[in-house]
Amino acid sequence: MKRNLLLNFAVIFCKITRAVLLLMFLAWTVFFIHLQVDKDFYKNKEVNFNNLGFTYSCISKWKVDKKSDDSNVYIMNEIKTKSVYILYLQYRVALILIFMSFKAFQSVLTSVKDVRVFEKKNVLSFRRIGKYVFIYFLLTSYRIVSFEFGGVKAMTISLTPLIVIVLAFIMAEIFKEGVLLKQENDLTI
Repeated sequence: MKRNLLLNFAVIFCKITRAVLLLMFLAWTVFFIHLQVDKDFYKNKEVNFNNLGFTYSCISKWKVDKKSDDSNVYIMNEIKTKSVYILYLQYRVALILIFMSFKAFQSVLTSVKDVRVFEKKNVLSFRRIGKYVFIYFLLTSYRIVSFEFGGVKAMTISLTPLIVIVLAFIMAEIFKEGVLLKQENDLTI
């Protein structure tokens, strides 16, 4: 019974996380539209290029006027429209990939809760999670943001997605072996 309680909690956590991701998706879209409509609202709000977590970042900045200070170059209302669209699409796809990863993981948790652990669909779900996180890793590893009087290039290598990718593919192989053992067991009975 305790196992089911923990699995129920994990399924609920996946559902809540997916709902939060949808809200983030909507918030990002509202922010994107508002930035297009009222750029002056973001005047003097500096863009932060720091990353959280286990990451290695290589950030290079450039500006047209070398004598001016950074406070007038890297601010929100000075981002070029093309950069805003690219960032919007990049983060939108990233949120979709995270959402799909949680959906696949919730599917695995549900089948384990229903005592249908070693099935081919769980192997495929873990492989899908690995692929989604790999695409997410590639998508979020490189950014170029152009401003009216400069720009920023950022290459970020985050260890967290790499660890999740490795774990997802390891779990896929473990479940694959479980499926094979289950098939052998079913044949002997």
